[in-house]
Amino acid sequence: MFWEYLNLFFTVATSVVMAYTPIRSGFTGPSAKIGGSSDYHIDLKMLESLPIGERVKAVDSLARKYASIGREIEFSNQGVAGQRWNPEADLATRVDLLNRAGAAHSKRPGWQSLDFYVPFKGKSRFDKGAVEDASIFLPGVAGGSVRRGTAKDYGYFSESLDPKGNVLFRVGHGNIDRPEANKNMVISQLPQKSYDNVVISQLPQKSYDNVVISQLPQKSYDNVVISQLPQKSSAPPLQEKVSSQDNLAAYRQVLFDALGMTKPQEEKKQKPSLTQSLLSGVLANAFQGNPFMRNYMQQNPYMQGRTQSTTDFLSGLLG
Repeated sequence: MFWEYLNLFFTVATSVVMAYTPIRSGFTGPSAKIGGSSDYHIDLKMLESLPIGERVKAVDSLARKYASIGREIEFSNQGVAGQRWNPEADLATRVDLLNRAGAAHSKRPGWQSLDFYVPFKGKSRFDKGAVEDASIFLPGVAGGSVRRGTAKDYGYFSESLDPKGNVLFRVGHGNIDRPEANKNMVISQLPQKSYDNVVISQLPQKSYDNVVISQLPQKSYDNVVISQLPQKSSAPPLQEKVSSQDNLAAYRQVLFDALGMTKPQEEKKQKPSLTQSLLSGVLANAFQGNPFMRNYMQQNPYMQGRTQSTTDFLSGLLG
């Protein structure tokens, strides 16, 4: 026994460490729908050449997934019937139960096979509703893939392949009337959180019948995704535009300079000074030309407005 556990220690310590993501593979069903054998049971096969530590870890991943939905793995073959898998038990206890459960199953060359049910915690597999239509899960290998199929004597099944294409796990006796929508899928290079058949990745992926999400972390506000990277604007700088108001001010300044007047600097409007009023009158008289036009301009409202507007313009009251 000592040498067996010592060998186990070195096998676990030197084996290639793999990460597993539980992937759903249909549902339990009655015998006629799962390829025969007992109603609502599950058959899991693990590659026998896989290190024992990896096989234990794979079953642990399934047990934790079932625990998350209130179920437990309960073995059913003679010699281990009624015993349940506890992923928190010490390694020696889990290895012993795994080997005994495998030995209780009929031999399949190259595979270690396990028969079990997944009743609700606190329920027996014989209780009505405890095991019917339960989800079936398969250990998905990081960087590998999953493929599906049906067989006359195995019902609906799924196989888990490593990155090199080797089949490491197979689970069957699923209900052929309740297959998964995605026939094949690729699994991320990193350990993932599993939500039935939705795998959320943090690395770029290739997709085969499954949805891959995001390559960079982002912040999401409802349907708006905001990038974490700084952005540069490619829009050219705006050119200054000279408005007609600027032209008017410049024109007025030329007149003020020509007449030796100082332009008002304040924004608020000012009343015309005496000098500005006289100057406006001189300009008005120059435009009048003769007494007839003078009388006409003084009496006609339109011409009076022209005279006043000239005064306002020179005083900075217009524009």
